[in-house]
Amino acid sequence: MIKSLLTTTLMLIALNLKAQEYYQPEVDSQLVVPKFAVKVVPTQLAWRFPSVTAAIEHRLGNNFNIEYRYGSILPWDVFEDDVTYFADKSGFKSSVTLKVYASEPQTLSGLRGWLNRNPRTGILPFIGLELLFNEINYDRTRVFRLDCGSGCEYFEKATYGITRQDIGVRWNIGFLTHLIGPIDLEILGAIGFINQDFTPDARRPENFDRMYGRDYDDEFQGIVPSLNFSFKLMYSIK
Repeated sequence: MIKSLLTTTLMLIALNLKAQEYYQPEVDSQLVVPKFAVKVVPTQLAWRFPSVTAAIEHRLGNNFNIEYRYGSILPWDVFEDDVTYFADKSGFKSSVTLKVYASEPQTLSGLRGWLNRNPRTGILPFIGLELLFNEINYDRTRVFRLDCGSGCEYFEKATYGITRQDIGVRWNIGFLTHLIGPIDLEILGAIGFINQDFTPDARRPENFDRMYGRDYDDEFQGIVPSLNFSFKLMYSIK
């Protein structure tokens, strides 16, 4: 009886160890903190001010990297009213991000299929502090009502330029995961604050009584919240 119980117990222990070995999460051994990496940022092509954006990242120390990002604004009309209020776009978007990576890859069982065929996808988490500076230029067309004195008034249609500058800071949280071949995918979210400054140029009429059109800022200076979500395709020199 005792011999049978002992044999059964040993068999159960063996099966349990085998099951643990089978279900042990597999972490992608290719996921390491990049020594030097080149990136493109497809998500910067979206929304009101699309840009062709690239970045480089290099290591500063153990699990500690720095990323430089720069994007050139494209003159695309994205929304229906861009031709009137956001025409002839130009300028740039830029940032510097200090990043701290986890000491080793983690697993994220629910992330599979479109990211990786492995049912237990390996990720390398990071947090970052991003300092950003953007300068965006565009033309705007409005109708203005002006006073010419003695009960006289007239209307003038004018096209003028606006320069918008953003200076801010955001916290980043994200991760790397292997995509295909030598390419990794970086996904991140960011939250912070930016100081915005809108300045019209000298082509806008002065001393007008009223301007007409949609309620977009011509002149503004103040601090506003800033949110961002992006993904980057990365080629890393390990």
